[in-house]
Amino acid sequence: MNRILITGAAGFIGFHLCHRLVNDGYKITAVDALIDLGDLWIKNLRVENLSRLDNIEFINRDISQYLLSRNLPKFESIIHLAAISGIERFERKKEWAEEITVESAKSVHMHAQKTNTPVIYASSSSVYGNTRCRKFSEDLTCLSPVSSYAKAKIEVENIFKNISVPTIGLRLFTVYGEYGRPDMSYFKFTERIYNKKPVTLYGEKIKRDFTYVGDVVEAVSRIIKKKDHIFARFGRNLTINIGTGKSTSIEKIVKIIGSLLAVEPTIKYKEQRPFDLGYTCCDTDFLKRVTGYIPKTCIEEGLKKFVNWYKYVLPFDLAPTLHSKLENYLGYIVTMKKGKS
Repeated sequence: MNRILITGAAGFIGFHLCHRLVNDGYKITAVDALIDLGDLWIKNLRVENLSRLDNIEFINRDISQYLLSRNLPKFESIIHLAAISGIERFERKKEWAEEITVESAKSVHMHAQKTNTPVIYASSSSVYGNTRCRKFSEDLTCLSPVSSYAKAKIEVENIFKNISVPTIGLRLFTVYGEYGRPDMSYFKFTERIYNKKPVTLYGEKIKRDFTYVGDVVEAVSRIIKKKDHIFARFGRNLTINIGTGKSTSIEKIVKIIGSLLAVEPTIKYKEQRPFDLGYTCCDTDFLKRVTGYIPKTCIEEGLKKFVNWYKYVLPFDLAPTLHSKLENYLGYIVTMKKGKS
C-alpha cells in the first residue's frame, strides 16, 4: 500500500481528495494546522468525517513543524494544499497570509528535495490576472496578478519550479461543492437566499469558470496515478489547469441557486473590488493531453448537489438529534452512494 502525504487535509479540496485516495487504495497521512479563519466549525466537521475512514492518519500540526519530526515514513508523493485560501480573506491580513503560504511551501520543498519525493501542489487561476485571452492557457508568460493572493501563488510556483524533484502545480479554477468554504460566493449566496436575504454582488456580469470538486478530485487522482508517465513525457516541473473551459456569470449562479431553493433572489450591486478578476475561463487542452479527462459536471448539476447537501446533510452534521428532515437526509445519502444525486 502506497503512502501519500496531504497537507491542508482539513481544507475543502484536501478533505475530498483524502476520501478519493483512500478509496483508490492509498494510505494517507493527513496534516492540517486547523487555523481558524472563521471556518473552523466546518474544518472540524471534515476532520470528524475523515476519522471514520480506514487507512488515514490525521495529524493536527503545522506542516513545517511536522516535517521536522524524526522517523517520518517514506511517501510516494506529497500533495501540498496547505495555504491561506481565499482572495478576500488573504487581503485582510496580507503579510501574515503570505508568510504562512510561502513558508509552508518552502518547508515542503526542502523535505521533498531531501527525500527525493515528487510534489503536486495547489496554485490558482488567479495568477493569470486580467488577461485578454478568451481562455487561460498554461503557456501564457505575461501573468498580471491583481491580488496579494495571486502574487503569493506565483511565488509558490517559483519555489517548486526551482527544485530537483519533479513537481506539478495545479492551477485551480473556482472550485465549488459540498463541504466547501463558507466564505466562497456560492456558499454565501445559498445561505442568504435560503434565509430570504438579499445577495450582494461586487460588479456586474462578472464571469467565472466554476469547477465541481468531484471533477477536480478525479483529475488529481489521474495525475497521481500517471505522474511517472507525465514527467517522462511532458517535463519535470509542470503547471496544469483544472477547470471546465466554460465561464458562467455570477448572476446565473444566483438564479440557479434561487430556483433550486424555490426563492426569488434579490440582488444588490456594489462596486467591483480591485482584487477581483472580471473573467476567468480555463484552457483544458493540456489537462486532456495529460490525463485524458476534462471536468464534465455542468453548473446546474453541481449546484444541485451542493444545495441538497446544504439543505439535508449540513443540518444533520451540525445537530443530528435536532435534524427535522432525517428522512430527506438518509435519502440523500443513499442517492449519493449510488452516484445519482
